[in-house]
Amino acid sequence: MYTASDLGRFVAYNAYMQEKTAKEKPYGTPQFGAQQYLPINERREFEPEEQERIEKGKERWIPRIFQSYATDPAETMASPTKQGLLTGLLGAGAGGIGGLALGGLPGGLIGAGLGGVVGGVGGAWSRQAENESVEELMRRLPPGARMRDIMSDPVFQRDADRTQSDNNSALMLAAMRSMR
Repeated sequence: MYTASDLGRFVAYNAYMQEKTAKEKPYGTPQFGAQQYLPINERREFEPEEQERIEKGKERWIPRIFQSYATDPAETMASPTKQGLLTGLLGAGAGGIGGLALGGLPGGLIGAGLGGVVGGVGGAWSRQAENESVEELMRRLPPGARMRDIMSDPVFQRDADRTQSDNNSALMLAAMRSMR
């Protein structure tokens, strides 16, 4: 039978070992992510109902703004043409204001034209690439997959990790250059 002093020693020993382990490995044990090495599902053709949802998604003005794990991936799509018009308007507004501030009315018109073209083309290309990526991920997942399934896909995770790593690298380089 254990006494109160035995219990006290046990608690003290556990606290000591936890503190010792924390000092030896302050950042915890290294993790090895095996998800990216798992096999990828075969590419499949869409069922008619899925194809209809995708086509409906590609007709939207803007993709679904508030998304959750249960969101249908087709709802994250939008029309590249409509997105190009919206980003073109935004680019024209920003370019017009910038050009007006720098060069008066002629500069404002030139800025609006350039901003509209660059924003419109960039927005359309970006939306087209996003739609194609979502479609390809949907082809590799079973019918009825949701955003949670896409986020669990090893290819999506690798791309997200690469993007995060690239962003962190760019921030680190900017911080180092600003210290000069």
